[in-house]
Amino acid sequence: MELHNALKRVGDIINKTSEAAVAVLDEEGYPHVSQRSLIHPTTIGEVYFSSDRGGNLHRRIAANGRTGLTFPHDRHNVTFSGITEEITDKVIKRARWLDWFERHFPGGPEGEEFTLFRFTTERISLWLEGEPFHLNREDIFTVDSFCGLYCSRCSFREKFNCPGCLNSGGNPFWGSCPVGTCAGKRGIAHCGCCPDGPCGKLTEYSCGEGEHSDNPKGARLEVLNLWKG
Repeated sequence: MELHNALKRVGDIINKTSEAAVAVLDEEGYPHVSQRSLIHPTTIGEVYFSSDRGGNLHRRIAANGRTGLTFPHDRHNVTFSGITEEITDKVIKRARWLDWFERHFPGGPEGEEFTLFRFTTERISLWLEGEPFHLNREDIFTVDSFCGLYCSRCSFREKFNCPGCLNSGGNPFWGSCPVGTCAGKRGIAHCGCCPDGPCGKLTEYSCGEGEHSDNPKGARLEVLNLWKG
């Protein structure tokens, strides 16, 4: 499975998942796992969840923010590793407040007991349809093409001595790419930065029925959103 398609599947999984297993180190250095409801929308780059102020999870994250999140889903497994920090900004806390939180935090989004956490992804380990992926943040967020493909992972690049989409100005080993050459002429970093995008040609590549179209559809568009964000 190509990486852009794999990341689209990951995005779909975490946005359909209501809870994640949160792993932190306890006071004796052992991993401790608890379930936490997710505050949607979530992204591959960051995830929000909440907890009681002064509780075990709050105390342990304050002592060591290194955290693991696991999102089990059918035959797949998605695990993020990264850093969790408490968010004290009142605007962000109000924006991430959910109505049902009132049962647990009667003081509302500005009450002392409501603790909001933001998890920032540093590494991802995936098991999707029997295929493993192990990625660092740099692997995911480094712009690698104009259209959203992960060009550096292309199996044909070394075989055909291809300089890649960006280095070739949209002219890889197989010929001139209309999407890539358009982006090159416009002088934009990638198609996600285009003020007129996504254009019909890019949408056709990403969401069409062709042999090389994305599966699931829209994978390249989602990668472009990651790079743009």
